[in-house]
Amino acid sequence: MADEEKPLRDASFKPGDAVELRESAPSKGEWARPTRGLVVRVKNEDGGEFVTVQWLVRFGMEGKTSVHRARDLRKLSA
Repeated sequence: MADEEKPLRDASFKPGDAVELRESAPSKGEWARPTRGLVVRVKNEDGGEFVTVQWLVRFGMEGKTSVHRARDLRKLSA
């Protein structure tokens, strides 16, 4: 398994972190744009870390926010 595909066990996200959405299957064609955004809020509840992301690049979601489990996100290197 490549490093970039390993789940982040100690992945504590913080506001300002650049992230992308982990895809369950690689996208192809017109929909294959990267999904990149910035963390705006992190909440720990019900035994999990929930991350609010404001999307910079995501088809139909530019500028909008959505909430994801930390395991569904990958930090981008600076």
